[in-house]
Amino acid sequence: MSEVKGQKITTGTINPACQNLQDSSDHFCAFHPNDCEEPYAWVSPEDTRSVIGTSCTCEKVRTGGCVGGFTSFICGLTPDDCIYSTFFAPASLKREHGESCRLCPESDITVTAALDGIDMIEKDILYSFGIPAAISLAVAILLGCAIRCCFVKRRNKRLAMKGNVDAITGDLDAIDLQDRKEESETKGDPKLKQIV
Repeated sequence: MSEVKGQKITTGTINPACQNLQDSSDHFCAFHPNDCEEPYAWVSPEDTRSVIGTSCTCEKVRTGGCVGGFTSFICGLTPDDCIYSTFFAPASLKREHGESCRLCPESDITVTAALDGIDMIEKDILYSFGIPAAISLAVAILLGCAIRCCFVKRRNKRLAMKGNVDAITGDLDAIDLQDRKEESETKGDPKLKQIV
């Protein structure tokens, strides 16, 4: 017998299952209807033997798990078990994190469970590395673009200010030369006439 959240579960209890609607050979015993994510469909306990070809006893039942929080991973039955982490149903848990859980602990398993659909799922590298890496790369690119834009705006502003100063300085030089020319014409200074 196993104990799950205060309930005694005997290894002889027949449980439900999840069957892939696109591939009838892809199935696994499940604890709860929510464990059957797409493309899996719920198979009631009384129909498991006729639909998937086996009875779902405790040692065959797959459960989900909690990922994150204070521990990297623990097995769980429902999202309520994952107070500080995220719950993943059996197929997602295996595909995204490479982990799998059974309802009965290893010590309670008297018969080696046959391979099922969960055993056939391989960890999707996209989830373990690709998505976080892609998000990090996208953030880095956006941050780099934002920084570059700030520097370009700053440089353009500086150049515009410098251009305005040059224009003003040029205008002042022209005004100064004009003033000198007028002054030399009125005074008749030959040196100033040569400058202009």
